[in-house]
Amino acid sequence: MTSPIPTSINIIMKRKSFQRFFLALSLLIILPASVDGDPFFPGSGTDAQCLGRGGTIMAVPPGKNSALGNPATLTPKGSFALGAEYLRAREADEGTWVISLVDTSSSIRGALTYFPDPGFAGFEKNLWGIAFAQALNSFLTLGEGFHTGEYEDSEGDGQRLSAADLGILLGLGERISLGYLARNVYRSDKDLLDSRSGFGAAFALPWDILLAIDIEDSPLKENDEDLRVGMEIRPLTWLACRFGYQDIAGQTTYYTAGVSYFDANGSLDAAILFNEETDKTDRIIIGFTMGM
Repeated sequence: MTSPIPTSINIIMKRKSFQRFFLALSLLIILPASVDGDPFFPGSGTDAQCLGRGGTIMAVPPGKNSALGNPATLTPKGSFALGAEYLRAREADEGTWVISLVDTSSSIRGALTYFPDPGFAGFEKNLWGIAFAQALNSFLTLGEGFHTGEYEDSEGDGQRLSAADLGILLGLGERISLGYLARNVYRSDKDLLDSRSGFGAAFALPWDILLAIDIEDSPLKENDEDLRVGMEIRPLTWLACRFGYQDIAGQTTYYTAGVSYFDANGSLDAAILFNEETDKTDRIIIGFTMGM
């Protein structure tokens, strides 16, 4: 009969390694900087697949949105993906390329997203986010994300804004996922960034239909919430159609739509964000992904 002692030791060692990993990651966070401005870290809709699905990020399958969304959504998928997209927002002076890496094949999974010219979010340049996740067991995953960007304050001086998030993903069987995200647990200026939180759920239905819903504290209006709802349909193995709805702080209503074409090498993706009040398209994203 096999002794349970070695198994117990392995479990303890894994937990200690997990704790050391998150401690080391926390120590890498850049020291606080003094800032005067109002940029914000974009929480949703920064890649075509996420935007088309209403920007839902709390409990959806892993993707490029995991770096700036809920890092715990980096659940095992066994793949390594590289993506590049072009994001154009109507309020920004120019668009930006979005470079992404997603690795869900390792025991500690990760994602990286980089925006060279993130004017749409109030930053001047070099906005990037990185996330890691590790499963504690078959149904519970924890993740940590860190993001930072450079911008000019009201006096024209260059500044850096940094923040870190913590996420949880709970899987209830193969078809239901529940997510929780605590944003800005660490932030480089408490007056500029408030701690926020959000909850979400995703439901994998028959016929390759995914439904998702997020409710998150709004960064634009104190004591109010953002609602995001999305659907993804796979009518064919090579085609995905997405639709979504956003209610931002009870002030602005958006509708989203997106499409992806899949082949053996990856996907081609496109999505738009339509503003109901202005009858104009506020954001468009087109790009490709290799490997996922």
